[in-house]
Amino acid sequence: QGNSNATINRKLAALSKCLTVAKDIGVIDTKPKIQRMREGVNRLRWFTDDELAEMAAYFNHIGLSNMAHWVRFQADTGLRAGETRGLQWCDIQGGVAILSDTKSESPRGVPLTQAAQAALDAMDATAPGPFTWTKKHHLRNYWDRLRLHMGWAATGQEKMHALRHTFCSRLVQRGVPILTVKELAGHKTMDITLRYAHLAPHNLVNAIAALEPNRQPSHMLDVVA
Repeated sequence: QGNSNATINRKLAALSKCLTVAKDIGVIDTKPKIQRMREGVNRLRWFTDDELAEMAAYFNHIGLSNMAHWVRFQADTGLRAGETRGLQWCDIQGGVAILSDTKSESPRGVPLTQAAQAALDAMDATAPGPFTWTKKHHLRNYWDRLRLHMGWAATGQEKMHALRHTFCSRLVQRGVPILTVKELAGHKTMDITLRYAHLAPHNLVNAIAALEPNRQPSHMLDVVA
């Protein structure tokens, strides 16, 4: 039907899940092996600090300050939009957002930056949760307005989910270990997180530099300092 390999794999994943359930409830005895298609490496879209500032400024200008805070919160926590909408005030404990109902089915805690905490402080404390005012269709509508303002193509990669890419990309670029990024983002497998590894070429340089003769181990340098 002209579907891309990525689209075919998404459909195969849905079929695989159906077959797993069918086996679990006894409709079929065994689950057939499903061969996935090879996918190319796509460029991950992430937003720069200047873009984030312009996005927030736009929403503030049109009187949607809550959306400006939402953008900052998403970029600084990497939460999925559904996870953010589901947050309750009791999930915010000691400067950490605690998520129990996640896509990866594993609870995780995400420490809050000052900007993320400021976004929470600006929300209605009498509501069940900080972002319970958001609805999926509202977010889509607001994002479409932002897309027009920013001059992004309707078929481009500047989707709301790119704020999650932004969170992971900024962490990797600033030297955070890839395993830590995986835990913060709540990725189910390391393969997902490794999509961002190419954004930290300095890690490879540092690794090779460790082989140079007469180089002191990093822990010895810390002692000397």
